[in-house]
Amino acid sequence: MNTLKVATFLLVAGLSIAHAETAALDPSAHRALAPVQEQSPCQTHQTRTGFTLPDPACSPGAINPTVSLEVLRDSLFTTRLLRDAVTSHREKEVLYARYGLEHPEHNRGKEQICELDHIVPLELGGADSLDNIFPMCDTRPVPFAERSFHLKDIVEHYLSWAVRSGQIPLETAQQDIAQDWTRHLNAALAACPQGRCPSWRGPALSALTEF
Repeated sequence: MNTLKVATFLLVAGLSIAHAETAALDPSAHRALAPVQEQSPCQTHQTRTGFTLPDPACSPGAINPTVSLEVLRDSLFTTRLLRDAVTSHREKEVLYARYGLEHPEHNRGKEQICELDHIVPLELGGADSLDNIFPMCDTRPVPFAERSFHLKDIVEHYLSWAVRSGQIPLETAQQDIAQDWTRHLNAALAACPQGRCPSWRGPALSALTEF
């Protein structure tokens, strides 16, 4: 979706001058958080608690610099404006091979073990580019709700709330989650009981629902 399509979408949705920054959003804008170093295969890293982190040389994370705090607070902003704007799902799937992983079969529902994860999530202004995506896999014998990609979703929603409510600067949240999302896990689980996070306005957000 290009800038013109975003503006058209917002006009249909009822654009006013209050939504001017969102209308100027460029879904293809991109800035890597660090230089990308081509290497194969990429090497994942483990935290002390056993969670997998991306290779910072291959997948440093990237942001969309046109997504400001004002855009994130705009009631008309949705991650659908950014999703698949730069790379298609098929293009994203090449990351399995780049990380030396087999593409998982039957990777749905409670059988899901991998997710093509946006390192800096779209709801925090992450870019839809390959340097901001990595195959997060979790084959530990744990319930689905405890798999790493599910827990990271809760962290993403927690940080989204914290940023939009003014508790954490947007840039700090972007850097933190790109470096090690687990540093906010305990706070997210405490703030988001049963996977539901507070919202800076309106009803609580579900950690499982794309907004």
